[in-house]
Parts: sequence; C-alpha cells; structure tokens
Amino acid sequence: MKYLPYENLTYKTHLSKEEILKRLNNKTEPEQWIRMSGVFSSGKHKEYEGVINENSFKISRIIGYRNSFLPRIEGKIEEGKGSTLIHIKMRLHTFVLVFLVIWLSVMFIAATFLITTFSREVSHQSISSLASFTPFLMIIIISIVTILAFHYEGNKSKEFFQNLFEAERQANQG
Repeated sequence: MKYLPYENLTYKTHLSKEEILKRLNNKTEPEQWIRMSGVFSSGKHKEYEGVINENSFKISRIIGYRNSFLPRIEGKIEEGKGSTLIHIKMRLHTFVLVFLVIWLSVMFIAATFLITTFSREVSHQSISSLASFTPFLMIIIISIVTILAFHYEGNKSKEFFQNLFEAERQANQG
C-alpha cells in the first residue's frame, strides 16, 4: 500500500481513443455543486462526475456518503501503434490537501512545544507526559484515516478503469 494520498497509473488497452471516450462518457455526468442523497435522491446517476475533453478528463466518483479524501482523477489519453495508453493521476482535492498541511503543521508545533515545556520540568508526572504526546497521536490518527479513506476509494476507481478500458496496468517509472 502506498503511504501518501496520490497515485500515478498507466493503463494499456487495445481500444481506440474514440471508444475510450465513448465508454467514459457513458459512465460520467456533469459535475453538480449540490447532490441530493438519501431520501431526496432518485438514485439514478452515473458512477462518475466531471469533465471529459478530446484527450483528457477530470472526474471523481459519485458516492452516497461523505468522504473528504475522495480522489480527484485526471487522465490523459495517448494513442500509439496498436494500443492506447491512459495516464491517470489520483490526488486529494486541493482544499483538503492545504487544510491537512496546515492542521498537521499546527499539531507538530504544539507537540514540539509541549515536549520541550514538559522536559524542562523537574517533576515528570505521567499525566503531563501523556498530554505532551496527544498532538503526535492526533497526527498519526489523521494520517492513517487520510491514507485509508483515499486508497479505499482509489482502489475502486482502479478496478473500474481496468474493466471499463479492458486494460492492463503498466508499471510506472518514478
């Protein structure tokens, strides 16, 4: 399993660029700012939402629950001799990434401050020592939740693309 919330993938298929775009269009609808779910939803929607262009696409999975760590998927289609390559990048939403960086930085600074403050005290009480590790524990927990939630949804998309494009995954360099 990857330890960061991003992935670069390449799929190789025998399908033409036109067929890939057609299949992708059949599974993708325009992005909506507000999507009703639950009782208010008709449940009649496609698997993905986003924009599909001539040689690229920017989409994300439509899910019936909240997941701030849902991958944003960008793809580029490259035709070759006898096969077509689809290069896919899965990333966190920019706002979520910025929020996480700021939040984790604040927690790291708080943890460093607490450890240096408690290490100067003559009497080390177990409660104060435990409190100094709380920000580190929060950093570990949010990191694990982010990675697991991102890859949980990312794995569904990887399987979806492999089946949709009748493709095999290529090993990525770098």
